[in-house]
Amino acid sequence: MPTQAEEEATKKMREHMHSVFPDAATASRMAALASSHLPSGVSTKCCYPYYKELYALQIKKTIDEMIRSKETVIFRYNVWGETMSKQTLYTRINQSLRYLVECLDTPDMRYSSWRKLVNITRSEKRGGVVIEFIPEFRGGDTIAPFVGELVVPAEVGTPKWRLDMDEWIESDETRPFVRERLALTVEVVKELKLELKQIMGVAANVDCTSIRIIRMI
Repeated sequence: MPTQAEEEATKKMREHMHSVFPDAATASRMAALASSHLPSGVSTKCCYPYYKELYALQIKKTIDEMIRSKETVIFRYNVWGETMSKQTLYTRINQSLRYLVECLDTPDMRYSSWRKLVNITRSEKRGGVVIEFIPEFRGGDTIAPFVGELVVPAEVGTPKWRLDMDEWIESDETRPFVRERLALTVEVVKELKLELKQIMGVAANVDCTSIRIIRMI
């Protein structure tokens, strides 16, 4: 007969297991996942024959050299054609790389970082499966910022710059009229240049982003 202490220990263990696996179905799924040779989130009906450490280690040396040199890698059809089809070659590359990223990555995320910077394509013109850096990432993940131009928001009705300009023209103000960070259309620029050219006593420079007017004293 088990002692009271043993019964209490068994009860606590069962309670712990129930908190981890609240039902048999969950326990079954967890066991299947732990023993699976498939990537996470992939149906067990899918075929991933190259999602294995062996294949990942075989391609790892090539990827290490690519990361070092920043060069393009081509797995040529005429080299691998005797042992596998074009589709099989493409599948092997992708699945072995996925294993490399998901299961053999380094603490500094060397391979997952690299994978975000490259494209893998099938190229008949180049005769193989091509792995190459996206051009702007060839130097690594430190690239020039992708910067847009800040402009004054478009306004409903007569824009403020137009009201200010008309007021300046009608006044005796001697300081230059300057408005920048605009987003003028080509048509508006053309009309403004023609309009200002006809006003006596002023000189103007107008482009799509600015208006500058001075009085000729």
